[in-house]
Amino acid sequence: MTPPSFYVNTEGHKLGRSGTLDLLEIHVLPLWETFIVDVFTLKHAAFDTSFGGNSLRVLLQSPSVSKVFFDVRNDSDALFSHYKIILDGVVDLQLMEFFRGGRTGLSLRSLKRCIQRDGGLNSDQFRQWAQVKGEVDHSSREAGLDDLPLHKRPLLANLLLYATGDVVHLPLLYRAYRQKLSKQAWGQVQSETEKGLRQSRQPEYDPHARGKERGLARLPIHGNALNIATDGPGEANATLDQPEVKRPRNKSTLKPQLASHQRKPARPAVRNMEINSSFSIMARLHTLSLAVDPCESSAQASEVSEIATHL
Repeated sequence: MTPPSFYVNTEGHKLGRSGTLDLLEIHVLPLWETFIVDVFTLKHAAFDTSFGGNSLRVLLQSPSVSKVFFDVRNDSDALFSHYKIILDGVVDLQLMEFFRGGRTGLSLRSLKRCIQRDGGLNSDQFRQWAQVKGEVDHSSREAGLDDLPLHKRPLLANLLLYATGDVVHLPLLYRAYRQKLSKQAWGQVQSETEKGLRQSRQPEYDPHARGKERGLARLPIHGNALNIATDGPGEANATLDQPEVKRPRNKSTLKPQLASHQRKPARPAVRNMEINSSFSIMARLHTLSLAVDPCESSAQASEVSEIATHL
């Protein structure tokens, strides 16, 4: 099965309707490259600059082009609230992990936990990834509103690594989880992804609702529909129509097929290239060496590359 071409994430201060949307990251698997779109500087031009009738808005709203996000709800909220973009064609990787065969536990897992368990990184590689995340998160918490790292230009090197690190590991996680999803479980992923997208566009949606850390109730494979009890992001609460059955946690974890020593670590950004002097950047960071089978370059992926050069 050919994996999707596009793996997407957004960054912002208090990401959502009441915060900012500053960066959009797109990892294009057929090109083995990651693009960082400077939404903070480009504003609407980031999404509406077109080439051959294609734009990032068209890509993000296309139901026929699969885009993989990890917990899409706050991304959807921010894109819709600030730029009226209605995401479609989305696969939520966090839900794929939750519904995969053999999964135990009653909580949605964070990206950090998924990469640690299933990302194919050795301890040193994971520690380096987590260190960058921790440093940027700490500096963002300590900064004042007039001194946010996301709003400094040029973008700092560790912030570029931070943003890139949110998407470069998603293709390997997608492959690891997709092969463990039955037809029924895949349908549940699609259904819950659509539900989350709809909820994120509702007036009552709270992107920073309290209680999200308490987790998501486990949906039995033949159980009734999942009823999410809060609109918060990340690790939302949920209830089932039937009583919840708790199962012991399985400590063992099935790793992806390639051992960590066989996987080449992502190289640091080699350049931060200003594409057009009238705008800030769509930064082409680096060619990636991922532990996934390369798929054929698609016309859609090439179009994204062409759009990048015209921003």
